[in-house]
Amino acid sequence: MSKIKKLPRALDGKIIGPAHHFAFKDVHTCSSIVAMPPNFQFTKVILHFVEMCFGLIAYDAFAIPSFSEKLEQQSETVFQTLNIADKSHEIEKIFIFQTSNAHEADRKMSFSDMATQDSYHIRGLLKSYELIAARYPRMKVFLFYITLSEDLENLIITEIIPGKPSQVRLFANYMFKGIYSCETALVRCIEFRTRKADKSLVRNYFGFDTFGLIGLPGASKRFLEGSESAWQSIRSACNTDGCKELIVVHHSDCGAYKGVANFNGDQVEEEIMHRKEMEKFADLVYSRYPKIKVIPVYARIDFEEATIEYVLIDRFN
Repeated sequence: MSKIKKLPRALDGKIIGPAHHFAFKDVHTCSSIVAMPPNFQFTKVILHFVEMCFGLIAYDAFAIPSFSEKLEQQSETVFQTLNIADKSHEIEKIFIFQTSNAHEADRKMSFSDMATQDSYHIRGLLKSYELIAARYPRMKVFLFYITLSEDLENLIITEIIPGKPSQVRLFANYMFKGIYSCETALVRCIEFRTRKADKSLVRNYFGFDTFGLIGLPGASKRFLEGSESAWQSIRSACNTDGCKELIVVHHSDCGAYKGVANFNGDQVEEEIMHRKEMEKFADLVYSRYPKIKVIPVYARIDFEEATIEYVLIDRFN
């Protein structure tokens, strides 16, 4: 890595919370990616599931609605993300999650019955398996379908195994019966090294235990590039009718922006660029959803000290 130029006090902003331990000081690649819906109802349970059942620690979290459908449609956002993950990390495993729409307020309008809906989504998952196997033959694909019990009291995660009977992998209480929106969503990069610290920041500093999770390379980058898939993520993550805040977190040495090396090791110039990107994102959100507040945060990774320092950018206050 290029020699780092230390940041001047003028860029400090407001340091929020204590510095987080950076657990991946000498780790630069991960072997897995989780493709998941951004809905607040499922964020916590999916990440807990892959960590507990598959022992995942270092993995990219790509959170976008209807992954399988967008994969079949040759979505630029989807393939850009997979290509970045494949090139940067040589991903060996991909875990794909699809939900039924049983959690949605207007769920009865989309399909004639649940059996029809289940068949549609399972076919989509199996198609994803074929497409990824053809394009990324190194990746082992795991497929999961999430639905709710008829009384909406329980959540069920079923593993879909091509050519074999499906297996229920998790049966748990569903905590959001009758709740169709939340106030907050986190917009973050798919970066595996800051995932836990980012979520901890939202819960412990901002005080939100429940929030949607939008995970895209470069956080707001795809929004600025005009991706409709990115904008759909906001609607899915928290339901824009109820959403009040988007916490957007950019981080230093971001691969989507070619890292600090793209700035000749100058973290000052790098952070200035990220601040401008978040400012443009805030303006775009306001133009579409004037009632939603954007809270921009920059994560400074100190590789020498193995810490992550979060800076609240008060440009928009």
